[in-house]
Amino acid sequence: VNDKAVVGKAKKQSKLSSMWAKKETNDVEKPQDPNESSSSTSNLMKRESIKVEKISYDFEDEGPNPFTGEGRTITVEFDKFFFVCCYVPNSGEGLVRLDYRVNEWDPHVRSYLQALSARKPIIFGGDMNVGHLDADIHNPTAKHISKQAGLTPRERESFSQLLATPSNGHSFVDAFRF
Repeated sequence: VNDKAVVGKAKKQSKLSSMWAKKETNDVEKPQDPNESSSSTSNLMKRESIKVEKISYDFEDEGPNPFTGEGRTITVEFDKFFFVCCYVPNSGEGLVRLDYRVNEWDPHVRSYLQALSARKPIIFGGDMNVGHLDADIHNPTAKHISKQAGLTPRERESFSQLLATPSNGHSFVDAFRF
């Protein structure tokens, strides 16, 4: 990997694992409590990358919150920007977590990002668990699509709201559309 930084949700992949083994990276990962959620995020950065000022997990820099222990976010603060790595909750089979996602999680993330952006620019990445636009969906007119996790109109609209969240005077840019 020749990039200055490798950042994102990581499982044991051969290149990343070999970088860990050679101690070429600084790994930022929150240890997981086996009694808590099975979700997790991880960031890898080349050792010669820019200096990390602060790392926080699950919005802990805000104080106690209902998302502590889920392992879904890592916020890395650098001198000139924040990098927030996020694994957005899936609405689940039968959409059992849809209300939680769009009524609790998504609004909290928008508020969190807006608060951070008052201090410095943000890069927000990770697994958003949404097929935002019809172009992201293989067969957008299929009848089952609007009832499938990650593709419901409520999730898609909520992601549109996230992209429109003011960040340092601008809305977010979906890198897949850039």
